[in-house]
Amino acid sequence: MRSVLIAIPTARYIEPETFKSIYDLTVPDNVEINFRYYTGYQIDHIRNNIAKSAKHYDYLFAVDSDMTFSSDTLTRLLAHDVDLVSGVYVKKRLDPVEYELYRKDEQGKLHCFTPDSQELFEVDACGFGCVLIKTSVFDRIDIPYFYNTSYDLETLPISEDLYFCKKLRYAGIKMWADPLVACGHIGSYTYRPK
Repeated sequence: MRSVLIAIPTARYIEPETFKSIYDLTVPDNVEINFRYYTGYQIDHIRNNIAKSAKHYDYLFAVDSDMTFSSDTLTRLLAHDVDLVSGVYVKKRLDPVEYELYRKDEQGKLHCFTPDSQELFEVDACGFGCVLIKTSVFDRIDIPYFYNTSYDLETLPISEDLYFCKKLRYAGIKMWADPLVACGHIGSYTYRPK
């Protein structure tokens, strides 16, 4: 039996469509799930608390409070059996449309890119709107797992999820994305991959 913590960080509320996506999830027979939400105003602190709780499970399914996804999402992500796999979604903007998927350029700087594959593909970083992580990765990197460097005026700003991905890259842990797990990102408009 595999165990999955489904965790949502939130500062205010969780969109009803996000709850419905979780409620409608198909859960494989050999999987036990537990759903929790975590509140606070510093996202890196919340994600570190989630990681601490997740150590009691085999997997962490991290979902942002403004995401929607299909009922087969958890089944698809688990089937890949990799350390980290993300669904595919776009940032909350229409022009330009940017995916929360990143690749490094020759100078090592991360850039958003648009997926051009229908197969599982490797990424250098991803947002944490819809991501499944084997919790054993937390034992392979140092604390803090998440840190929002925009608080630190001495460094270039980097979000807490990209900071985590950087730690994984340094530890030699590969990250993946499944383009068939296309998620909605709820705002004044629901932003969807094309």
